[in-house]
Amino acid sequence: MRTEEQRLKEVMAQLALPIEPEQEQLLLKYIHMVVEGTSRQRLVGPRDSGEIIYKHIFDSLYPVTLNIFSSGELLDLGTGAGLPGIPLKIVLSGQKVFLMDANRRKIIFLKKVCRELQLDQMNFLAGRAEEWARHPEYRERFQTVVCRAVADTAILAELALPLVKLGGEVFLYKGPRGVNEAAAAKHALRLCGGEVNRIYHYQLPTGEKRTLVCLSKIENTPDIYPRKPGKPAKKPLS
Repeated sequence: MRTEEQRLKEVMAQLALPIEPEQEQLLLKYIHMVVEGTSRQRLVGPRDSGEIIYKHIFDSLYPVTLNIFSSGELLDLGTGAGLPGIPLKIVLSGQKVFLMDANRRKIIFLKKVCRELQLDQMNFLAGRAEEWARHPEYRERFQTVVCRAVADTAILAELALPLVKLGGEVFLYKGPRGVNEAAAAKHALRLCGGEVNRIYHYQLPTGEKRTLVCLSKIENTPDIYPRKPGKPAKKPLS
């Protein structure tokens, strides 16, 4: 049976993504903490280290291989157990990263992870995107927002674009229906000041198909968006 280290090396080789030994050890420690945390509380559902490596780590790091991240602050919206934000931070060590989640229990877990891994320039936002997007310090602040397994694209248009600065980007990690979602969200994207820039298709080591939908912020988001907490999900703009 392959060890976690062997599995991680295999995934990094498939991604053709070179990392330093220190980064590899940080990823392994993070994986261990997610497995241990999942056994005590629902972080990503029942998972073993192999599934986390082959699905979650590979998926989280795939965009790094495309060289599409700009310098500037990065927000992981709906981060959950820290995916993709923490793997991205470990590999893009100079990036200033914000982790946002409405579940305060998960934010507490993430703070513990970042302390133990000694990750610097990490920031934590407990609460809903609808609320943070109306905070003057965070509205249209971020260069990049990443969202993985959070919601439909039409919903994310209203949640994510108000947090992105003009000229910034939103990267949506999607399944095989990502293209259809993006097409259906065209109206919502236009209302919130965004448009689809490009779409990438890839496959996980498990054989599952994935889509990365990249949005560009081309206009300032009107002040009326996002609507009140819960409204974007109950009644998407599309």
